[in-house]
Amino acid sequence: MSTLSILYKSFSGLQSFSHSLNNLSHNVANINTPGFKGTSVHFRDMLSDQNKGGGVHYTGETLKLTQGDISRTGQDSHLAIDGKGWFVLTDGEREYFTRAGQFEFDQWQLVDKSTGYKVLGIRDGNIQNFNLNHYNISSPQSTTSIQLKGNLNAGAATGTKVPAEGEEKLEAVYFNKLGEKHTLYFSFTKKTGNEWTVAVKKSETETLATHTIKFNGNGSPHADSANLSVKIDDNQSIKLNIGQSGTFANLTGYSSANSSVAFNAEDGREAGQVKGLSFDHTGKLSVEYTNGDKQDTLHVLLANLPNDQYLTSVGNSMFVYQERSEIVYGHGGQKMFGTIKGGSIEKSNVNMSHEFSEIIIVQRGYQASSQVLSVTNKMIEELYNSARGK
Repeated sequence: MSTLSILYKSFSGLQSFSHSLNNLSHNVANINTPGFKGTSVHFRDMLSDQNKGGGVHYTGETLKLTQGDISRTGQDSHLAIDGKGWFVLTDGEREYFTRAGQFEFDQWQLVDKSTGYKVLGIRDGNIQNFNLNHYNISSPQSTTSIQLKGNLNAGAATGTKVPAEGEEKLEAVYFNKLGEKHTLYFSFTKKTGNEWTVAVKKSETETLATHTIKFNGNGSPHADSANLSVKIDDNQSIKLNIGQSGTFANLTGYSSANSSVAFNAEDGREAGQVKGLSFDHTGKLSVEYTNGDKQDTLHVLLANLPNDQYLTSVGNSMFVYQERSEIVYGHGGQKMFGTIKGGSIEKSNVNMSHEFSEIIIVQRGYQASSQVLSVTNKMIEELYNSARGK
């Protein structure tokens, strides 16, 4: 065995430990990188021409695809996958896969914060950009029914008015088709028997409707008063819901000390702006609006990548996948996929204690290979000096 062979083996050892240290430094540097997947390096022994030990050579790296810890961020658009699956991003030409869910909305498009790539979603089986342009406003809804509750005194004298002159007006708020808020004014006048006249006004001078309200002997609304309505204009009519005959949940006609009526619009709303966003465990986004409306939108698209050998890192905690025929798409909670944690991110899966123990091993190995190299160098120097007769 030649001394030069020993030098080569020592150099190969130094190179292998340099590869290891380079990999360890990359892992440690990304300990706080969301969605980062650490790597392990691999080496194999080599044979010389005489089929004897020829040193070591570097054979590549393998991704560690274990899940990192999930950390709560409190930002609605941040997402983490608890279990299997990858988020799918696109730059408009190709797809990228990541576990780093630091997303944000840019003009209602959900994008990756670091690259600006668009996040893909799925709705009714159709894959599309996760875009909320159709959900950024809740449409207004016109009022169709106003509920009347309270009691009109059956013992009041004929001609009694509610409200009496000087008392606070009886008002009910309603919305038109444009979501504009308006007010109706109500006044009641006692007739003979247990009957009242209700006048509905849009203003002091504009009366929209006048109806007679009758009560049964037990104080419940008479059936003849079940279908009262007010025509606001050609586009809108509002039903006055005073209750059903034989029931006492709405307006009643009991004898009492006084009359008291309250109003509640049963529907209708103004246009609403986005108030809050929330993802459920399946990755479905629900949007809450300022008008009280709530709508379900898309699911965040997940991909199942069964064969790790086709994954290639392209930086930014993203990967491309070379074998498209094996990709299965879906959303959280389905078979083959984990669940989604909203307002959270998955942290790096690098184990710091493990990396430091590996660093110590690499350091010792590098020192040992360096020592072998140093001894071999002295042997060659001694041989050189002997050859020169020194």
